[in-house]
Amino acid sequence: MLLVAATYFFSIPSLVNKSVLQGLLKFKEMMFAVLAENLAKLVLAVLLVYVGFAIGGVMVSLAVASVVGWYISKIYLKDFKRQRNPNLSDIRPMLLFAIPVMIQSFSVTSLISSDLILVKHFFSAHDAGIYSAISTLGKIIFFGAGPIGAVIFPMVAGKQSKGEDYRRVFIYSLAATFFLALGLLSIYWLFPSLIITMLYNSSYLEGKNLLFWFGLSMSLFTVSSLLISYSLSLGKTKVVIFPLVAASLQIILIWFYHYSLFSVISVSISVIALLLVSLLIYLSFGKESLWK
Repeated sequence: MLLVAATYFFSIPSLVNKSVLQGLLKFKEMMFAVLAENLAKLVLAVLLVYVGFAIGGVMVSLAVASVVGWYISKIYLKDFKRQRNPNLSDIRPMLLFAIPVMIQSFSVTSLISSDLILVKHFFSAHDAGIYSAISTLGKIIFFGAGPIGAVIFPMVAGKQSKGEDYRRVFIYSLAATFFLALGLLSIYWLFPSLIITMLYNSSYLEGKNLLFWFGLSMSLFTVSSLLISYSLSLGKTKVVIFPLVAASLQIILIWFYHYSLFSVISVSISVIALLLVSLLIYLSFGKESLWK
């Protein structure tokens, strides 16, 4: 618990620093801080576990990595001029905007986490283990293409505030997200057994028929997440209603419809597909319409 506290003590200000770097469009600096933190986490965890520290070694690696991420991001912001006496009237819009962003963050996290929690509740430990492995592999699609959404937010917001054309940035980001997700999904369809045995072992091959379908749900979710980020970057905060409703609907449907692991994935696919269609319809109206 002490190591968890130490991890959050540094990871929270580190997150703030990285967010500032992102807002300043310093993506190279932000990604270097992220990569350095993740590399420290990986190397230290492997080393400490190898020499016999087990779970304690993993926790130490998380704490040290959070310090690394905070320190490097702090270095990149040393020349950033902070306002000594900020105007409270400038802060109020930010705080108001933070509310829908928090709802969006909560809803998105729920959409990729609630299914696993409910599977652990309703299914045996064996089935939950299979689902957990498939879930981790499927989320590679989201975590692989997800950073595109983080990049598009400040770029679109900046171009819109300057009266510049921002739709081209969005179209390129959407195309990159789609083809990256499609490429990974194709690999899951063609080589499910190879992927599972490479990252786990043969005891998890029972879930090979589920990998493509879970990957499909994550592909739809990745595109939906990009559309949500795009909407928020334009100040369309009402968009958070859609992921909130989808997250609630996913929990309700899985609670009553969990006859098999495939049925759980089917619920997620249906809910996220409905979310994607709703977002496309929502973004088809108004002056910021996707099709204008």
